[in-house]
Amino acid sequence: MNEQFIFQQWSNIILPKDDKIKLYKIDEILDKGLKVHVISMTISAVLIFTTFILLFPHGIKEWTFKVFEIIAILISVYAMIFVIMKNRTEKELQKSKTILVIDSKKERVSLEKHIDKQTMILINSIKSWAKFHKLKFKHTKHNHLRHIIDFINFPVDYIDIKIINYKLNFEVRVNDLNIVNKIGEELPRNCKNLALVIDKYHVGLQDNLEIDEGGIKSAKELIVNVILTKVYNTIKF
Repeated sequence: MNEQFIFQQWSNIILPKDDKIKLYKIDEILDKGLKVHVISMTISAVLIFTTFILLFPHGIKEWTFKVFEIIAILISVYAMIFVIMKNRTEKELQKSKTILVIDSKKERVSLEKHIDKQTMILINSIKSWAKFHKLKFKHTKHNHLRHIIDFINFPVDYIDIKIINYKLNFEVRVNDLNIVNKIGEELPRNCKNLALVIDKYHVGLQDNLEIDEGGIKSAKELIVNVILTKVYNTIKF
């Protein structure tokens, strides 16, 4: 199996795993980190060019001061962009949390129980699918933020469902590269949110989903109908 072919079928990049999984579409030329770098360099270049026009250095002493001035400009611009991006991320995080808090208050339950209730809707749909197809599995609930479903004697090793920054994320490990490739080849056009993550055996989300009816429905569609059903039909036939 040509691994490069698998990558091309998925049209996504594989990123290493960290504490907070970040997944980017390959057709988005600039990811967040690169955007920060480009914006910072652009602003810095304009400022540096302006300083040369206003006062062009002459002699070693002036050039030395100019170098320090350029370094100071670069540091200040990067710091400014970093603060802006951080504030933006925090606002998005607070927005997601606020929506969940409002929903939990409507149901008169705690935020933790509301998140757990929504997540269990997805978990139960996966378990119902597995029972219907007579597959053996084990469901482990670490806490209200993470659930793992381990399959026995099935190409899908496990499904790791987790809540990250008040949004839903999941990753599915498929131990057969041929099946991974087939999933990638036959992805519906509306399933561009799926990507290879961590390595070529893991399929997961590019963008986290909201923890609401729409988000749970999308997660169920991707996990049950796109991944699990495809894997089951592949080994069955």
